[in-house]
Amino acid sequence: QSSTGTTLMPGCKTSADAVQLIGIRSGHSNRVARTTPARPGIMAAVTRRDCPGLDSSPKGTHDRPMARMVSQAMEQAGIRPSQRHRKVSDYVLEQIVGEGPGYQDWQAGHATISESKRRVRLYLVRCGATAGERQTIERAARREYLLLDTLQHPGILRVHGFTEHEIGPALIFEHDPLAVRLDHFLAQQQDKLTIGARLDLVRQIAEVIRYAHDKKIVHRALCPQSILVSCQSSVVSGQWLERPKIKIFNWQVGYREGTSSSGVSRAVSATSHGEWLVEESGTAYMAPEALVDDQLGEHLDVFSLGAIAYHIFSGVAPAPSGLELSNKLRETKGLQISSVLNGAGEALQFLIQYSTHPEVPNRIDTAGDFLSGLDEVEKELTTPERDYVEDPTRAQQGDL
Repeated sequence: QSSTGTTLMPGCKTSADAVQLIGIRSGHSNRVARTTPARPGIMAAVTRRDCPGLDSSPKGTHDRPMARMVSQAMEQAGIRPSQRHRKVSDYVLEQIVGEGPGYQDWQAGHATISESKRRVRLYLVRCGATAGERQTIERAARREYLLLDTLQHPGILRVHGFTEHEIGPALIFEHDPLAVRLDHFLAQQQDKLTIGARLDLVRQIAEVIRYAHDKKIVHRALCPQSILVSCQSSVVSGQWLERPKIKIFNWQVGYREGTSSSGVSRAVSATSHGEWLVEESGTAYMAPEALVDDQLGEHLDVFSLGAIAYHIFSGVAPAPSGLELSNKLRETKGLQISSVLNGAGEALQFLIQYSTHPEVPNRIDTAGDFLSGLDEVEKELTTPERDYVEDPTRAQQGDL
């Protein structure tokens, strides 16, 4: 206690000291004057070097040559930027070559074999994604891998592996640096493509889809954005020719039917969130029932074959979007290629209209039937026109 009888707090010599301590602890700075001045703060240290123990003037040289010397010293010491974020399995991501809803495609080089290139698809699970969104993306990645793991065809982009990356699942594909998407290829080469080249492109795509259907797999989102084209050179009859070759990818919306037959893999269920995984421009090639109904079947891909053939033969997309396509089909009962292509033959008109008919019972049934119709189109387009003989008395065998 003090001489006045007041009880002091431990460490206080006088009642004034105690009052000052109480004032400081309770924050009542207006009642008790502070004895220690406030520190300038972090921004003062950063901008004005106003900080105890920090010289008012920086020491040493800080310019471009010094930065170069530091960089060289770090490299000689073996200190390099971390590649952990840019590495998927044994491949280092180099540049983006494509992207779509929920994923990015990268060209990647092998970490030790620089000649080895792959296409790496990173499925992006954003930090703020809900549990449902995260599951949708992860299931899409696994679905695509499971479907492709059982498909071995030169017209299908081959998958080499599945792995996990810190930002999401990743698939590793074969990669041709010169390949371009079909929609870009048509825009670049539209005026140069012959009738034979167009027929060949459509036939290649249809044959791949028939192969997939034989394996009980349906793509569901077939469109030019899901087809890569590369030109392979060859010598035919002494002439150097380039034949476009296709590879179909983007199978993440597809599914596989289950079967009890031996040697066939288990069923892979279709997603109910297909609209989340397809570009809007790609929906202009999808059947009207593909995204609004639970209908599944080969007829979905048959429709897409017709819509893609429409684009390849005419050079014009069926519609800007799936919604506008549906509006057009309600009026025309199938795409009418004669409206955009002068001189379209009857076989071509029939094939396009009835492969894209909005009513499934009226649609061409299978990819095999589509190929049969394409044979008729080829005959129609390649058979030379006959000369008609006006005088029947001068007609020869085969004349009309």
